[in-house]
Amino acid sequence: MRAWHQVNAFLRRRFSSALRDTPIPNDAPQQKTRSAEPKNQTRVLKMGAAPVAFGLQWQPHHGANFEQQLKHLWQQGYKGYALSSPAEVLGVSDISLPRKTISGALALADRHAKGGCELFVFHADAAHTLVALNNGLPVPGFDIIGLKSEIKSAIQLFRDIKKEESIRIVGNVNWLEGMEPLSPNQAFADCPAHVCIQPMNRWKTVSLQIGLIGFVVLMGVGAYSLYQDQAPAPVANAMPEDPNLSYERDLSQALLRTAPTGSAMMQQWTATIQSLPVTLGGWTLKTVKCRADACKSDWKRHHGSYADFSHAAQMALGVSAFETSGKDLEDPVVSVMHALHPVKSERLQRPTLPHVDQAQRSLGTLLQDLLLLGARKAVLSEFKLFGSSTAVPVKNLRAPVLVAEFKLEADLWLLDEIDLPHYVVPEGMELQVLIDGSSGKKEAHYGSFILSGAVYANAVPH
Repeated sequence: MRAWHQVNAFLRRRFSSALRDTPIPNDAPQQKTRSAEPKNQTRVLKMGAAPVAFGLQWQPHHGANFEQQLKHLWQQGYKGYALSSPAEVLGVSDISLPRKTISGALALADRHAKGGCELFVFHADAAHTLVALNNGLPVPGFDIIGLKSEIKSAIQLFRDIKKEESIRIVGNVNWLEGMEPLSPNQAFADCPAHVCIQPMNRWKTVSLQIGLIGFVVLMGVGAYSLYQDQAPAPVANAMPEDPNLSYERDLSQALLRTAPTGSAMMQQWTATIQSLPVTLGGWTLKTVKCRADACKSDWKRHHGSYADFSHAAQMALGVSAFETSGKDLEDPVVSVMHALHPVKSERLQRPTLPHVDQAQRSLGTLLQDLLLLGARKAVLSEFKLFGSSTAVPVKNLRAPVLVAEFKLEADLWLLDEIDLPHYVVPEGMELQVLIDGSSGKKEAHYGSFILSGAVYANAVPH
């Protein structure tokens, strides 16, 4: 969260006009007068044969509402635009640019991007430039031209945000380690036409045509236009956040909330179950349900009283407190909570998670082997996105973590055959105790259990 506060502060200080962008209204009234000119951010450098612009302000492309989006941006004072391919983000310029001016960010994305997180840093014409790409698309707030100190500050901020991920660095400066060499002339030579910045003159033409409308029509429209001018303007929203940034914050918290991995938790559950007697003060063990923090045992009355059970539980288990359920005093059930000690086991570590294909094969093979040994049922669900607080498509994320649920039902003796890998988290186990009274004594000769949990994996190799 601290890293994102840094992002907000940095963007407000360095990219105030980018944060002033507003959504495209559908049926809301439009302002007819142009707003105040935005503060200039875009600058042009001579790199190779064509002028190259940096400092564009990037935002999502509105698809079917593209014409409205351009008109709205022109009304805000922007002079040019560039559209990514595929058309997912739109960059706008706050100054008029020469014809065939190249968008530095789009040119780098089109010709030199390799996917993932990338930083392109150049020094040319006594200026420094920075372009950050995420999966081949410009990152809002990180298309910058400025002083060396400003570029260094932005690079450090980007690294803080992406501290758990590898970042490819490309350019021609000598003060960054691990940089792939690329000169400005090589980077921006022979760029295709679709990376050029287009002027927004169409809206000027439209406004002039409106001025030629006849007097009667103009008067008729005037009243409605006055109503539109007096209507409340849409509230400006901040530039939408890169979904990868919000996902990384959500994921780090979600990983901390997961239970310990591997078989350590199961071993503690098994030890707790084995410490329980089959009968206690005239009551018979019925079920045991275990979770990460505690196990709960349920006991069914055979012939003892509540007082008999309390005394026997104090002697055998060290506890006398219990809960009762059922109104029938002849056949009630009592429940006892058994606290568990914190398990000394690794939590999920993202870099050590396997690829989803490997995780599915490994756990699937283990469950299939247990079926061959006599397990009654084994289920492994489909993998889905883990850790996101919003419904974001997996394909929109650079390095998502996936999760699948599993369930195993088997006889009690198979517990010793289960060795869970480090990327599997056991979440609960329920034991059904079956009593064999053939010898005249109440003895638990057999039982069954249901083990449930989750398996975690990286969607792409980490």
